[in-house]
Amino acid sequence: MWKYYSKTHLKIIGITFAIGLAIMMVTFSQSQGIYAEIFPEEIVDFMYSNVVVTYLLGGFSLAGLANAILLIQYIMKKWAFGIFIILAVLILSPDVISVVGVFSLIPSVIFSIYGLYTLNKSNKEILQKEGMTSEKDVLDIYKQRHNLLEEYKSFAQMCRKNVQKISAIYALGVIAVIFVLLFMSNLILIVIAIFFFTYTFNMLARYRVSSFLPITSLLYEKCDPEACASAILYYSMQNNRFNLTNQTLFAQCLLYMDDADLAKKALATFPLKDEASILSYYSIMAYVYYLLKDEDKLNECKQEAGKVRLNMGAVGVNIQSQDIASIQNKIDLMNGDFNTCRKYYLQAFQRAQFPFQKVDAAYYIGLISFVEEDYVVAKTYLEKVIQIGNKMHFVSKAEHYLSKINDMNLEES
Repeated sequence: MWKYYSKTHLKIIGITFAIGLAIMMVTFSQSQGIYAEIFPEEIVDFMYSNVVVTYLLGGFSLAGLANAILLIQYIMKKWAFGIFIILAVLILSPDVISVVGVFSLIPSVIFSIYGLYTLNKSNKEILQKEGMTSEKDVLDIYKQRHNLLEEYKSFAQMCRKNVQKISAIYALGVIAVIFVLLFMSNLILIVIAIFFFTYTFNMLARYRVSSFLPITSLLYEKCDPEACASAILYYSMQNNRFNLTNQTLFAQCLLYMDDADLAKKALATFPLKDEASILSYYSIMAYVYYLLKDEDKLNECKQEAGKVRLNMGAVGVNIQSQDIASIQNKIDLMNGDFNTCRKYYLQAFQRAQFPFQKVDAAYYIGLISFVEEDYVVAKTYLEKVIQIGNKMHFVSKAEHYLSKINDMNLEES
């Protein structure tokens, strides 16, 4: 999973190295007195007799500190108890963080380059298996099969600008943390500052996600997968480049446009960065394989989802159990266990938080009822699908089954 962070890691290290180099070049000639107070005379003489090396050390120092912060973030994401280890080190020996960051800088760069290389190689192999050469092929295939709605272009660009603003603020916050660690000597103030920045970063991350909600609502609230997919594709286009964003949401749109094959291709290079991403991936892929009638892959999705360990306590257990139950329901549906599936979808319909979830559940309740010749119930739920389903492909199928029911003489039956 660390491979997915390689590009960002290299980018941040490179930027902070350049900033540290520039700061040292600007301030070095004016800071002789400060260095004389901090370092022994021999070191100060060496610094002024080897100016280029001194400039490089300035870059390495700031890049090392940034590297330490990135490693801390990775530890906190990987292990729930990581925060306690970091706090213990900060309290007992705060200088260790900077030292570890500097000494692990070169190994981190090497590992990041290796991770980026292997990730790109792996993605190319996966794309080849799917009959593609790059992510842009997803866009080209989409244009061939569906409508790319021009009216959502400016809407998507506005959402992208909002996200970019928040990302810029986040980057400035990281720089602020670095300077706090560099120039603040009071340990208590350092710990307080780190907690403050951590809280602020979490708030920014939530706000960044909320900036994408207008696009999400096109599917979740308005049941318009074509509009949502178009907005995602326009969001992913920038400066003649295409980098598919929010692949899981895009795949959901394609599933509700009855295009499981393209949904599978869209998820081919999905970044499995953490446990939550892995669970989300297998949950959606289970739906893909159900529509593609691949029972072996469907069972494999259930096994992989069961291996996930979310560091979210009871909430994580509940999320995982719901996703596994959803996958098991697809297996039951494929095997014709309609009684179990009917109960599942009735519960799903009752607890659905968004209209698109109600449409999904209502359609399968109607379909199962139709197959079991319970036409009154089937008609009730199929009418609900037509009422709120908007442009989801379930609507046309519901209309098809309703026309069959209406053609029957139910009174005589």
